[in-house]
This record gives sequence, structure tokens and C-alpha cells, in this order.
Amino acid sequence: MTLLAGRLLLVLGVLHMAVAMVLSWEQVPGWVRGDLRFAQGGPSMNESTGWFWMSLGSFAVPLLALGALIIACARRRQTVPASVGWGIGVWGLVSAAVLEPTPFLLLLVPATLIVLGARRPRANGVGAADESARTTVSP
Repeated sequence: MTLLAGRLLLVLGVLHMAVAMVLSWEQVPGWVRGDLRFAQGGPSMNESTGWFWMSLGSFAVPLLALGALIIACARRRQTVPASVGWGIGVWGLVSAAVLEPTPFLLLLVPATLIVLGARRPRANGVGAADESARTTVSP
């Protein structure tokens, strides 16, 4: 479950970045020239700035990193905390409530898989949540 959740987060991150970069491609030369640096008159949200935050400055890159981290944990048979899934799920729901129509609801799929994966019983009969509660961290 957790491996699939990580892969879904990677796919969502790649799709978001690819679509956003295609749509914002006209703005890239201005970004390279430095149009986003030290805007005159204080902070403003012009079209170029908006496209930057939709593409390179968006959550696509952290989503890719999180997906890769979750995949690495799953391959090592490490439990991803349910709180990660809950956080992704709340983010998706709140964002979907603010922006409609939106693909943010797709985040509920990997979020659910992470939460379920954290609660799934292991081969030794101990649930992942129970096992992590007994683990102590040494300083």
C-alpha cells in the first residue's frame, strides 16, 4: 500500500510540473532574465509571478521528494507514520474546498493508502502503529 502511495505522489508531482511548465513556457525567458527578482513597488502578483508559483515554486517538487521518501521507506519495510497520510489528506481537502474544480482530491488516494499502511498488521502479528509506539528513541 505504502509503495503505491509513494508512486502515486510521484506521478501527481510529475504531472503537475509537466502541465504547469507547458502552460507557463512563455514566462520562462523572463524568469531567466531576472524579471522575478526585486520587483519594483513591492510584492505583486503579475501573470509571470503567478505562473512561477504554479510551476517551479509550487508543491510539485516537495511532492516528488515526499513520494521518493515514501517509496524508499516502503522498500526498506519501514512504516510511514499515519500522520503523514493525515496531513496530505487534510491538505487535499482544504485545498479542494478553496479551489474548484481541482485535482487536489486525488491526494486522498495516497493519503488513505499511507494511513492504512501504517495500521496494517505485520507478519509477526503486531500492527505497525502498535510496534512504533513501543519503539524508544535514544539520544
